[in-house]
Amino acid sequence: MLNSSSYLRSYLAVVLAVLIGATPAVGQDVAAPAAGDDDLKIEIIEGNDFVNNIRQRTARDPVVEVRDRNNQPVAGVLVTFRLPTTGPSGSFGNGLQTFSTTTDASGRAVGQGMTPNSTSGSFRIEVQAQQGSRVARTVINGRNMRAFRFPLKASITTAVVTAATVAVVAVVAIQGGGASGTGVSVGAPTIGSR
Repeated sequence: MLNSSSYLRSYLAVVLAVLIGATPAVGQDVAAPAAGDDDLKIEIIEGNDFVNNIRQRTARDPVVEVRDRNNQPVAGVLVTFRLPTTGPSGSFGNGLQTFSTTTDASGRAVGQGMTPNSTSGSFRIEVQAQQGSRVARTVINGRNMRAFRFPLKASITTAVVTAATVAVVAVVAIQGGGASGTGVSVGAPTIGSR
């Protein structure tokens, strides 16, 4: 089965040969694409380069759209989503790393109920669309990460102290260094006499 780039190269070689009056060399592969090649294509609608939150066990369900060679959505196509079985991964609503469904009237299919596992890192979801002998494949990239949580109180306090320190340093710098015997300790949120 030829992919679209090898079909294009073969096609261009034949066209060029015809234009310059040459014939393809004996044994040169100029075969037409197998029936069904390029009949289906998968467009990723949602979920590519998404980040799953391991701590909250949340993920974005991958959504794809299957289209035909005329760029029209195709309903009733079997779509299979496959997560890795080891390392960073997850599972679908069925509890498995594989989820199959068919495209709706708008040609869309959703890998429903995706939940990340507890392993941080990048992974790939393999997607295959099949209707009879027509098959298309693509890959959706994902990442599992532990989201960092900071207590709200500590974050606000740190922000206020940092802003106050910057303001005091700016005022002292503008006024030419401050009064005699007064110093500013950069990095610590205190102002005092020396």
